[in-house]
Amino acid sequence: MEIIAILVVHVSADCMDSTDPPVVVTVAETAPEAAEEPEEPENERIEAALLARAHVIEDCVVTFYCNERYPHICGVGDGIAADGTPALSWATCAVDPDVIPLGSTILVDLGDGYALRTLVANDTGVKGNHLDICVSSHAEAEQLGRQTATVYWTEETK
Repeated sequence: MEIIAILVVHVSADCMDSTDPPVVVTVAETAPEAAEEPEEPENERIEAALLARAHVIEDCVVTFYCNERYPHICGVGDGIAADGTPALSWATCAVDPDVIPLGSTILVDLGDGYALRTLVANDTGVKGNHLDICVSSHAEAEQLGRQTATVYWTEETK
């Protein structure tokens, strides 16, 4: 259904020349169509596809390290992951390449109310069923501590 309104505006003689025509403004509004089924969000479809082909590690140890740029317990402080890329907060994680190949996509459920977190296995420095997630500060890494979580990973093909 389409609704059209036409508004004719007459301006006083003080404001316009008497030879000027009146100002006509047309406003059109379209009524909303019948509601369609909402489309499944793209991120949910991608996540479902990844999970369908993922390997699963139950009760995986999850720790956290920071990418602060000074040498300390979290690392050498250069901000570079083992594969030569920058270590990015909540995007990079360290794995044991004998368990999870470098470059793999990681999905982890930390049970913190967020959806599955998506990371890339760009770094090393842990052994066994252990995931070390890069975060922005040393204080955040300490606050998050040591947890266990279900980890899903898919090896990226070249």
